[in-house]
Amino acid sequence: MTLGRASSTSPIIERKSLCLSTPNPGLASHYGESGFADSISRHFPVPENNAAEKLVQLKAELKEADTETFWRRLMEGMTEICHSQYAFVAKRILVDDHDSAVEMPPIGEPGSCLLGVAFYYNDGQAIQGLHRDYKYLAWGAPCAHMRHDKVFLIPEKLSSFITNNPNAFPFPTEAYLGVPLFSQGKCFAHFGMMWSQEGLNRRNVSWGYLELILHSLEDLILERLLDGRSFVRAPHGTKLKVAQVIPTDAITASQSLKPYARSLSHELRTPMQGVVGMLDVMHATVQEAIEGQPNSKVRNVFQALKENIEVVQGMASVPVAHSFADFGPQTVRDEQLRRLTMLSTPTL
Repeated sequence: MTLGRASSTSPIIERKSLCLSTPNPGLASHYGESGFADSISRHFPVPENNAAEKLVQLKAELKEADTETFWRRLMEGMTEICHSQYAFVAKRILVDDHDSAVEMPPIGEPGSCLLGVAFYYNDGQAIQGLHRDYKYLAWGAPCAHMRHDKVFLIPEKLSSFITNNPNAFPFPTEAYLGVPLFSQGKCFAHFGMMWSQEGLNRRNVSWGYLELILHSLEDLILERLLDGRSFVRAPHGTKLKVAQVIPTDAITASQSLKPYARSLSHELRTPMQGVVGMLDVMHATVQEAIEGQPNSKVRNVFQALKENIEVVQGMASVPVAHSFADFGPQTVRDEQLRRLTMLSTPTL
């Protein structure tokens, strides 16, 4: 697919992060000086120059951002710079584990899940949203191919390549670019972008240049994930737990995401699904309340409630209830949308 027309129509950005030599010995040209923009256009393609300057500014913002601001600005910045309509960060998880970087068996098998640390979409018109810290199905989705631990590209016709995606999107996607994240020699997460057909038509730099943009953000994202920092702020004076990569052979049978639900009847599976879904919502809501509550007495009440919920979660056999392997695609989509909406707007 050829690059969009935006490459020839975008106005050039005078880069504050760049200076150029001039014909005069020892004299450099800088931002704001006469002829500087013309000099830039002689040496840099306009789209690449503009993307580079925006990327430098975004990284400077992200380095100083608090946790909440970091994930939102990362998502917004990625989509703006690359003319994409979706951006995401996902990590491999154990059942009910949000704090550890995990090496799971190859994702993409029926029943496998990922934790959506951040998922952002913006069609440039009226459909826009940011969701965080929710589980979604990896099997049948583009993210299933990140099991190869390599950069993965679907340059066009995504809907023809991915024919049975169990996750519903607010509007169609036609291209995908994902980059793996490694720690301690293990691939435990990935991040990337997706494009609609309109976004593909506006793409004005090569796939190789887009890949380099993502690689330049790896270290910042990796640091946040391994520090265990998600969207909630840590209480003042407390240290955040540093996540460790858990090897596959350390995962117990009770933690496995493989589908145990096949041995259960439909009459048991259905009510269990509802119970576990509500427990997940309650747990996430109470956790946010704890970390945002300055009053120690009130925080202790929430902590006791959280512990009680965890006890019930253990009794509810979450690994069984979280398996969607025997449900049809439409049922899975409905459940994912319901839980995505509930988790994105928690109430207490």
